[in-house]
Amino acid sequence: MSKEVLNYPVLYSDSKLLGVFETLAKETRDEIIPSKLFSDQVFLWMKKCIPSFFPTLQQTAESFRTSTRTLQNKLKEENTSYNDLSIRVRKELAVGYLSKREYSIGDIAYVLHFSEPSAFQSAFKKWTGYTPGQYRAKIRQED
Repeated sequence: MSKEVLNYPVLYSDSKLLGVFETLAKETRDEIIPSKLFSDQVFLWMKKCIPSFFPTLQQTAESFRTSTRTLQNKLKEENTSYNDLSIRVRKELAVGYLSKREYSIGDIAYVLHFSEPSAFQSAFKKWTGYTPGQYRAKIRQED
């Protein structure tokens, strides 16, 4: 893109659209620019594994060519754990899927590799204080 484009006047602005674009830009940046934190690298790798599979601690360690003990120690140095990252991955993906109306609660539970929808509902309520249905209704009210 040429520098002249920066001088074009803004003809129309939309604050909701700006929010969508900022979110997309941040997500893209996070995936393109490698993080210095080991835990961020593990988080992004785990996120990419879903929906194909939800990686175990052993699979995660193998992917990073390390032992499970070394993986745990590296994460501990950054004040996190495999369990914390797995929860963070599932929560972030759940929130994203719930904002899309075409996915049912059961579909989301399945994609996130929960044993059953009720297990997903319990976990989501523990994370956010809302059931998935309540959270989805709250999002719709804000739109």
